[in-house]
Amino acid sequence: MTNIFNLNNCKSANMETIIQKMEKIREDWMYLNKNALWYDLANTLPDKELFKLIENHPFLYSIVEKRKIQAKYRQFLHKKINKYIQELESPDCKQKCWLRSRLMDYYPKVSANDQKRIVKLMLHQPKQERTWACRKLKHEWHPEYEKEIVDLFDQLHDEECAKIIMYHLSDDIVEQRSEILAQLVGQHWVRQRLWNIRPEMRKLDDLVPMEKVRTILNLKLTEHQDELETILYQGIASEVECILTRGERNNERHRLSTPWDNFTLDKNGMLSTDFFFNHVIEELMFPVPFNDFQNIRGYYLLIYFHLLGINGEEVNHTTQSLFSFSQVKFILWTMGQMDLADPILRFYELDRKLLFYTVHDTAEQVANELLQWLIDIYEKINVEMLGYPKLEEEYTHILNASEWKKHLIEKRPDFLREVDPEYSAMEEKVRQFFSYFDDEYKGPSAK
Repeated sequence: MTNIFNLNNCKSANMETIIQKMEKIREDWMYLNKNALWYDLANTLPDKELFKLIENHPFLYSIVEKRKIQAKYRQFLHKKINKYIQELESPDCKQKCWLRSRLMDYYPKVSANDQKRIVKLMLHQPKQERTWACRKLKHEWHPEYEKEIVDLFDQLHDEECAKIIMYHLSDDIVEQRSEILAQLVGQHWVRQRLWNIRPEMRKLDDLVPMEKVRTILNLKLTEHQDELETILYQGIASEVECILTRGERNNERHRLSTPWDNFTLDKNGMLSTDFFFNHVIEELMFPVPFNDFQNIRGYYLLIYFHLLGINGEEVNHTTQSLFSFSQVKFILWTMGQMDLADPILRFYELDRKLLFYTVHDTAEQVANELLQWLIDIYEKINVEMLGYPKLEEEYTHILNASEWKKHLIEKRPDFLREVDPEYSAMEEKVRQFFSYFDDEYKGPSAK
């Protein structure tokens, strides 16, 4: 039988040829099976050449595992780590970012001793690498790092070092640095650590609601468990009042989160936030982009409750309940952890009565129904249960886009300047932005 491939006359490819062919295959973007073929060719290489390829192609490490040569690969990396650390510590080093990145990439595959060397080195690098090292230590702690972490914390007041102190170091160390630690990781966490050794720490009144909830839960303070129900309804009441009054009333003492934090203006005078989820700041203060929905009355309510998928004509269906408000699920979960069945059942009965559901209504109808639902909650929880005053008439109707822009500029400028010192300088840009959409309205200072 004729051998059409002439295999008997074919010479075996040497190592250099294989590597050259591999590079050519990698560059062949038209060849869809190149990754599989490339991996198969890598399997034919000697260990040393394979190790070199893994440097830029980490997925090939599975071949090392298949060959069971991890120890040999660790020895190979040990030499590179020695070289990279020496180069990184050189004052003339010009590729520090690349070297740090390589060392952190090596970490999972090197020996325990080399891992310690990498962590110790990264602790004294810039913040990004130091944060990486601290997070490793948080989960892979060893007492030998104690002095180094304490010295770093005392020098830099670093938040990640603070977390290691809170997780792993002694109460004495925490107590000596309690004020700074409280600023970095929260007063409630420090209080939990020192609750049993400092009598003056055994109080909850000066904690914000969610700090109080977490302290009650983590320390199992059964004598304070009845406060959970009060915190739950005060939080719902404050959020509902903030929505209905369009952000004019924001009782931060009772709110379960503070949506006004991190509020800034960007370089173009646009309102922006670092992160917010289901909070007044992003949706109520600045319902943008102005698009096809801008003329819907109550547009800001639709955004707040995440009804953005509507087409401006009809909402197929939507359900809202008291679970829609901040931290409700967590507080109920906390009640479950504290074996508090009665307040959970009371919440269920109330939530069923205040359930919101709509089917096949227009967007504007849904906005009006949402408003009425919020008013019903305010009447039941804020007025009947907590003794708040009745809601004023001016807050019982929804605004259109033009009214909303007027409200934002006329009712909130003092607040905007208060939370962002740059607002005064940017205010004119904000006005110009709004006037782009509504040339007839120029703000309170227009003549």
